Amino acid sequence: MVKVAEREYDNGDAGGDGNLTKLTAFASSADSREMSYAYDFRNRLTSRDGEIDFYEGYAYDNVDRQISVRRYNSSSSGNLVAQAETAYDNLGRVFKNSRFSVDPQTGTVGNSLDKLTWYDASGNVIKVRGMRGLSFVKTTFDGISRPTRTYVACDPDAESYGQAGTVTDDIVLSQTETTYDGAGNAVWIVGRDRNHDATGNGNLQVPNGAQPQARVSYLAQYPRSIGAYRWCRLLWNEWRDTSHSVRYNSCFLGYRARQFELLQRSGRDVPRH
Repeated sequence: MVKVAEREYDNGDAGGDGNLTKLTAFASSADSREMSYAYDFRNRLTSRDGEIDFYEGYAYDNVDRQISVRRYNSSSSGNLVAQAETAYDNLGRVFKNSRFSVDPQTGTVGNSLDKLTWYDASGNVIKVRGMRGLSFVKTTFDGISRPTRTYVACDPDAESYGQAGTVTDDIVLSQTETTYDGAGNAVWIVGRDRNHDATGNGNLQVPNGAQPQARVSYLAQYPRSIGAYRWCRLLWNEWRDTSHSVRYNSCFLGYRARQFELLQRSGRDVPRH
């Protein structure tokens, strides 16, 4: 038997709170790596001090939510080399994650990249903007919180909370529309991808209709009585030149959903195997 790890709790003192205070990992009997942990009076992890000049500190708010992570060179007195923060709304939901630019030579903190999240009155996430660029994802929900439309869009202008729930002023790049049956199964899915030369804002339309024009695909799904999908059919793809439209049919047979595809062009089916 070979020892590969050793744990110490409450600094080896009796009658503690059961906090892990040191973890030793063994590469061999003569080669080990140590990580030390510190806690505050509420037993919240406040720092980790490990190998290769690693030191990371954690801060919390009054309700024990982690609000910042800061990494330093070697120890808490070393230069700051990385920083991230988390902000919460009045209902305790994360609405902002920030990652900061830090000069490791001086510890100077610069600008941040922010991930922002918006919620509706029911607590559903209706908009998420990532840390990169101005694109975001918006989702609309029905009365029982099922997603009915999902958009990938962008808007160079800042949005108010009221605008987060609509795409009227947004440049929509793609959207997915989902319809459910009475049992909550997704049975009809429409996908739209914006044409490269489309103009205008708001919901995407059809290839030859009003702007913004888009390529469209239609997917029908047929669930079993127990909810597993027996088979589905991609009915058609609509392109701008309708003479090039292609129909795809896919059958899903059995509970393991083995997929058999056939391609139908000009009304002629490829036989199933």
